[in-house]
Amino acid sequence: EDGENASEINEELEEEAEEENVSENDNVSKSDTEEVGEVEEASPSDADEVEEETETEIEEKVEEASPSEIEKLPMFAMMPMNMLGTSATVTTWADLTASIVSSSAGDVITLGDNITVDSTYTVPSDKDVTIDLNGHTIDGDSKQIFRLNGKLTIDDSGTGGTITGGDAGTSGGGAIKILDNGILTLDDGIFTGNSATYDGGAIDIRSGGTFIMNGGKIIGNTASGGAGISIFVGTFEMNGGEISGNAATSWGAGIGVFGGTFTMNDGKISGNTANEGAGIYGQTGNIFLYGGEIVNNSADKGAGVYVNGGFGKVYLGGEVVVKDNSSSSGDIGNIYILGYTSKLEISSTNPLTSGAEIYVTVEYDNASEWGAGKNVGQYFNSTMTDSNYQYFYFTNCGSVEKNVVYSVTKSGSNYITALPSSSVCKIGTTEYATLQDALSAVTSGQTIVVLQDVTYGTPLTINNGKTFTIDFDDSSSTHTFKWDVTVGQAYQQDIIIIEGNSNVTVKNMEFLVGGTDEQGGLRWYDLHDVQQGKGY
Repeated sequence: EDGENASEINEELEEEAEEENVSENDNVSKSDTEEVGEVEEASPSDADEVEEETETEIEEKVEEASPSEIEKLPMFAMMPMNMLGTSATVTTWADLTASIVSSSAGDVITLGDNITVDSTYTVPSDKDVTIDLNGHTIDGDSKQIFRLNGKLTIDDSGTGGTITGGDAGTSGGGAIKILDNGILTLDDGIFTGNSATYDGGAIDIRSGGTFIMNGGKIIGNTASGGAGISIFVGTFEMNGGEISGNAATSWGAGIGVFGGTFTMNDGKISGNTANEGAGIYGQTGNIFLYGGEIVNNSADKGAGVYVNGGFGKVYLGGEVVVKDNSSSSGDIGNIYILGYTSKLEISSTNPLTSGAEIYVTVEYDNASEWGAGKNVGQYFNSTMTDSNYQYFYFTNCGSVEKNVVYSVTKSGSNYITALPSSSVCKIGTTEYATLQDALSAVTSGQTIVVLQDVTYGTPLTINNGKTFTIDFDDSSSTHTFKWDVTVGQAYQQDIIIIEGNSNVTVKNMEFLVGGTDEQGGLRWYDLHDVQQGKGY
């Protein structure tokens, strides 16, 4: 078809020449005739020069064509010639590597059968080629499969195309090790059953390399750290696909960020297992979480994202979801911040949206543990607005409890933080960390539903002038209000103060009094105030 299209363009060129009264047979000089003879006797290299001249004529015609003329041109005439590419079908490792050697930029090499690796192949820096798995398998046979210095795209036009059986030993990158600014793109296909002794069970990024994941799956790979992908010096950008079911004996089953940058715009990281940071383990570098889901990973600590002390920053933005990750050490399963030099920040360029759902736990809880002047963020227990979200840090953490899960969400223009996932009560679907927080937010006609037993040792004041209900039955169980009495508080101690024309109905509450004073009890007094309608 390309030959026919080229003929049509040549005919159009000849017609234009005839319109200008230029005949191919007129004024043919002896030198012209000699040149024709030279073309007929041309060597392959000479023929290439002739072909380049033809390409130049076509490109010039496209540049000079009017919009109506462009519509008549064949599609390939409007594409750079080096983007047309060629396609080869291979059935052996020798054929595959030979095709890479002879490839030009944009070429596609398609697997025609399953292939077993004979020896590790290094893709040269001057190559830019696509391997279409076409539903077939490349089996590493316990060898590292590729070392990448050039550009390589993995795609799968079939179903279930797989790269498996790669083993890097102590080198890293069981399937592919990216080196010297190499670029790997995964559009489709499955990396599974690859391994390394230390880092990068499937893919290892070094020396300024880049990995772009637009689709496909990285599942069921193993290593000590970064069982799916390890990053040391380079960049990993995840725009889609799935990283799941990878297992690390130490840290970073899905992704180990030991340097460089990881950005997650979309996709899913789930079902990975490790000692620390099953989804993502951050040791040095930066992590940008701008979309996608990090869910259902399992580890001893920081099952979703483990941020080690001394790490750079974790930036939160977009509609990223980090939840439902489980930890064997308690409620520290989602994002776990270890050490006072780690930083968590809401991105100023890609702020959180209302679809974001994130849960965070910190290692230390007060200024004395952090040390004077230590900064790991600003006021994690405050409500932030669009105007100050970029300053989301912990500062001395005097009021942030360690090993307690706090959520980070957006409501309207506010970023709401420091709401423990085990909230005390709720109004509608909005949960609150304390009963006092809910009392400050309730409006007339609403009901505060208490979700767990509450204990107070200082008076609970209701002074909002609203008419509302407090229900201690959340439909699953009835909860208690316990007054923790200390010595000297047994008599004439305010427990609940209702004033300011507030009208409160309390339902299903079991009132307990306990503590160190055996005379602790409950009695009503000062009935004069009750008779005056102060609502006690």
